[in-house]
Amino acid sequence: MTDRGSVAAVAGARRPQRDLKLSFAKLAAQAAPAQAAARPAPRVLPATASVPERGALYAAAFRFLEQTFPAVHGGKGVALAPARAIVERMAAVTAGPDALFVAALHRDDRARYPVQHGVNVAVYAVKMAQDLGLERERQVELGMCGLLHDIGMARIPEELIHRPGALGEPDREILRRRPAAAFDTRFDRLRLLTGSAAKGIARRLEHQGYRMVAPPESFLVTNENELVEGQLEHAERWGAVVAERASAGAAH
Repeated sequence: MTDRGSVAAVAGARRPQRDLKLSFAKLAAQAAPAQAAARPAPRVLPATASVPERGALYAAAFRFLEQTFPAVHGGKGVALAPARAIVERMAAVTAGPDALFVAALHRDDRARYPVQHGVNVAVYAVKMAQDLGLERERQVELGMCGLLHDIGMARIPEELIHRPGALGEPDREILRRRPAAAFDTRFDRLRLLTGSAAKGIARRLEHQGYRMVAPPESFLVTNENELVEGQLEHAERWGAVVAERASAGAAH
C-alpha cells in the first residue's frame, strides 16, 4: 500500500521548508483574538458575513445534508448549487473567533452522525485549506468534498449506521449487497516501485463477498501530489462507469 504521507514528506524535503503541520488544537488556537491579529491573511474573499451569520452557516449546511440523504436513499438526483453557495460562504475571512469553526468543534451527536460528520469535515477542510494559504477555489473544492464525502452512507439502512457494537453476519450480508469499487493514487512511476493499494483492497472485498463493479484503478500524481495531466478526466470516466454499473446492478 502506498504511504502517501511518508512519500509526500520525502518529496517536500526537496523544496523550501514550510510548516505544514496541522491540528485542530492549532486551528482552535488561531481562532483566539490574541492570535488572529498576528495570523497571515489567507487568500480568500473579504469577509462579508457577520458572526451570527457564520454560526447560521452550520445549520444551513446541516439542513442541506439532512434533505440530501433521504433523496439519495430514494435514488433521486440532488442539485449541488445550494451546497456550493454554503461552502463559498464558509470560505469567507473572519476576524476573531469563528462561530462556524467553534460549532464544528462541539457538534458530535452520535444519533446525527452521518449528517453532522459531513458538515464538520467540510468546515475543517476549508479551515485547513485557509491555513495552508490555498486559493479560494481550492478551499471551496475541498469543502465540497468534505461535505459530500459520506453521502454513500445514505444507501445503507439507518439502523446499521447507529447500531452499537460489532455487526453480525446478517448485517454484513446486507452490506455485501451494495456495489463496491477500489481506487488509489500513486506516483507516476513503475507500479513495481509504487505498489497499488487498490489491488489489495479489491482482493479483500472480493474475499469477503462484496460485488465489485469495476477493476481496481490507480490515478497518477506528481511528486507534489498533484494529479498528472489527464488523470482528472480519467477519474471522471472511471467514476461514470462505476456509477452506471452500480445502478444497473441495483435495478435487478
